[in-house]
Amino acid sequence: MYHYELSKYNPLYRIYKNGNRYYSRPDWTGISDIGKTFNNSTLSVSDYLKIETAYVDAVRTIMEYKKIDTLIWKGENFSKWQSSNDIKNRISDALYSKLYTDEIFSIYDSLENGVVLNKNAIDKAVRLLLREEIGGILIFPRKLKVFVGYDYLMGVDSSSVLTPIQDEIEKLGLFLD
Repeated sequence: MYHYELSKYNPLYRIYKNGNRYYSRPDWTGISDIGKTFNNSTLSVSDYLKIETAYVDAVRTIMEYKKIDTLIWKGENFSKWQSSNDIKNRISDALYSKLYTDEIFSIYDSLENGVVLNKNAIDKAVRLLLREEIGGILIFPRKLKVFVGYDYLMGVDSSSVLTPIQDEIEKLGLFLD
C-alpha cells in the first residue's frame, strides 16, 4: 500500500524540527474555528464549507480513479461520541445549524461497523469525520483506506500510486503528499 496525506496545508510552510513537523503559519484546524481570525481573515461558514467540500471532492476523485463505487464503514476506532440529539442541541447556534442537514443526521444515525456506503453517504461520512463527530475509517478491502487524523489531516492508503491525479487534487486547493 502507498500512504498519502491529504491536507489543506501548503507544504511550503511546513517546518521539520527535532523529528516533528510544524506548520509555520497560523491556520484553522477544525469546525470549531469558524468565527475565529487567522492571517487577518475570519473563517466564515462558507470558507469552511469550501475546504470541507474540497476534501469530499478529493475522496470522490480518488474513488473514481480507482473505479470504486462504495466504501465500508469500519475500524477498531469506530465510535460516535454522542447521539444525534446531543449534536442537534449543541448546534442550535445559527452559525452551525447551516452545516447540519437532516441528511447528515440520517447518515450519522445509520452508521454501524461494517455498513456499505454509497457515494452520497460517503460524502456525508467524510464531513462527519472532518467535523470530528465520529471516529472510524472508510475502506475498500485491499484497494483503499481513508481516515481523518487531528488538525484536519486526512490519511489515504492506496493499493496503487495516486500521482496521476495529484494535479486534479491540487486544483481543489488541497495537497497530496
